[in-house]
Amino acid sequence: MRHLVVSMAYNHIKLSSIEKEGFNSVSAEVSPDILDNSTIKDVNAISNVIKDLIAKIGASSKNTDISFVTEPEHVFLRYVTIPKHAEAVDDLIVSEVKSKFPEYNLEDAYFGFEKIAPFVFQFVGVKKTYLEQLIQVSDALRIPLVSVIPWVSVLPKYVNTKEASIFISGGQGDETVALSELGGIFFSDKYSTQGKKFDLEKTVKELSVYRKDKPIKFIYSLNYQVPEIENGFVTRAVEFNMDEGIDYKGFETNLLAHFVIDAADDLDECRVNLLNVLPLPAVEKKPVSLAKVGAISGVGIAVLLIVLFVTGIIGGKKGTDEGNLADAGSQNDVLSTQDIPAPEPVVEQPKTPELKQSDLTLRIENGSGINGMAAKTQTNLEAKSYKVASIGTADSTTESTILRFKKEKVNYQDLVKTDLAEAYGTLKVEDSLSDSEEYDLLIILGTGIKQ
Repeated sequence: MRHLVVSMAYNHIKLSSIEKEGFNSVSAEVSPDILDNSTIKDVNAISNVIKDLIAKIGASSKNTDISFVTEPEHVFLRYVTIPKHAEAVDDLIVSEVKSKFPEYNLEDAYFGFEKIAPFVFQFVGVKKTYLEQLIQVSDALRIPLVSVIPWVSVLPKYVNTKEASIFISGGQGDETVALSELGGIFFSDKYSTQGKKFDLEKTVKELSVYRKDKPIKFIYSLNYQVPEIENGFVTRAVEFNMDEGIDYKGFETNLLAHFVIDAADDLDECRVNLLNVLPLPAVEKKPVSLAKVGAISGVGIAVLLIVLFVTGIIGGKKGTDEGNLADAGSQNDVLSTQDIPAPEPVVEQPKTPELKQSDLTLRIENGSGINGMAAKTQTNLEAKSYKVASIGTADSTTESTILRFKKEKVNYQDLVKTDLAEAYGTLKVEDSLSDSEEYDLLIILGTGIKQ
């Protein structure tokens, strides 16, 4: 399988692939009425340019997939903390985002969040319009879209650090600055340098105490020469180990995406893949955590439209200037320097007669013919505390969704039916699952799933 990576920034479209023969790359400059910096203005024109670039490197749509690199202005990355005994965590996280970041329109983006430390969640949002445009480009190319990767999120993973760090990347008339800790990104933004010199020392000193009691000490630079800064900062360059003679200048963000693709066992499980923030099929009108949606193929737009009604969230904000740094630094501390209470010991609760989702182990097989539906259902049911042993593809499609229980577990059928709700169509219950299976229930998804 050939993996194509496309980045779009500063009115340039850059395409790359890494083959046995080496690193292949090609780029094209386009007019602002097609691509305004990194904002897509004409989907069809963008698709045609990418199609021409694909032809230049001798690729085709056969045995090929595509990934897009996302610029910081299209993505919103923050950390959110919750109280120790919080209930309704999903709703609480959304409430915290609305309260602390009211300048962001929660209706204009898809979102996800993932726990990365006790009481600390990585929150990521992507603009709806932008993500939908990328899917439209993939559809026009007839190449499966497997990932959308914000390159800023890759930086701490690429340099393999969980230390509190500042990342600075040089651009054309702007500088991207990101703050990292615990392997995630809790702040990122672009700072305009048009018509003035970027005051790096001032920016670093002010951001180094952003939402922290103690200043950050490590600075990583990408395409940026960091001058000597006082107060003992440790500066390191983000370097790429490429064979001598290979010219990758200008394709650094593409290389970060290639790193993710090569390192990920499954892009459907990859935390930095923005496709995993798409909502699940409608069961409840509530936010969902990072959904394992799978690759989006030529029917990607149709699948996406299924879920447009679900509450989206937070889009990345426009580039700011240094005058806004003081406001940014006024937020409450949320990171490892915060006095986060230690989790209390888990006390075993007395057994109760009611049936619990956590007592049921499942296998999910996709017989619906809809790509990625088994993974979506896994995420949906795991969020309700079911244990999913494995997922896979059914031997054949089936109209009704089949619930095949072991005889001793068939009394869970009403609980499972309620949790699947009407979104999964007609449910057919069987009690013929062999006792030798490692799971208690086999769910075979049918074509009657409502979209």
